[in-house]
Amino acid sequence: MRRGDDIGSTGNLDAPQFAWLRRELDAAQQRDELIFVFGHHSIGSLNNAKPNENAGDCAAKAILTGPGCDLDPRSSKPLAGGADLRALLLDHPHVVAYVAGHTHEHRVTAVPRASGSGGFWAIETSSENDWPIQSRLLELMDNRDGTLSIFGTIVDHGASLVTPAPGSPASGFDRETLPSLEREFSFNDPQVGAEAKAEGRLVDRNVELLLPDPRR
Repeated sequence: MRRGDDIGSTGNLDAPQFAWLRRELDAAQQRDELIFVFGHHSIGSLNNAKPNENAGDCAAKAILTGPGCDLDPRSSKPLAGGADLRALLLDHPHVVAYVAGHTHEHRVTAVPRASGSGGFWAIETSSENDWPIQSRLLELMDNRDGTLSIFGTIVDHGASLVTPAPGSPASGFDRETLPSLEREFSFNDPQVGAEAKAEGRLVDRNVELLLPDPRR
């Protein structure tokens, strides 16, 4: 949401979204499928108490302030937050991972069930336009011994590490020059560059994440 709307950049799940997600999880569980859930916000950033309706009238925004409004005529209440999502996912043993962005950081967190039996992995990955400008390849492996492995491999783009010399004309830049510049600019950004530690710890990058196979 737009900062000017006093909504903030954190998120929530409105009532229709949360009901839809529950139905999808129930159906996949009934089919005995393994489930990856993808969302923009991490569990920790789903803490916004403002309803969608606070975003304002879309017709007025199209003229005055641009995008950032609520087109859904259904009520967004009651809102669900990170704790609600965590409980919903833990209530479905076939969920093996929740993959999210927003934080622009490499972070991997185990979310165990209170009983000590199973749980899921919360996986966050850095941004494509903030340092360290990386992606993550996720692969799910059936180990055939009652366990599963999620392999997470960090991927860099293939642009050169060498950027053009100062004063070089932009007319000479090619499609590899621009991502090289992007990498250097992002590293030098004091808010989200090297000092932000967005690259995470070693255990947040290239990983093998084990968990019991919940299928029948």
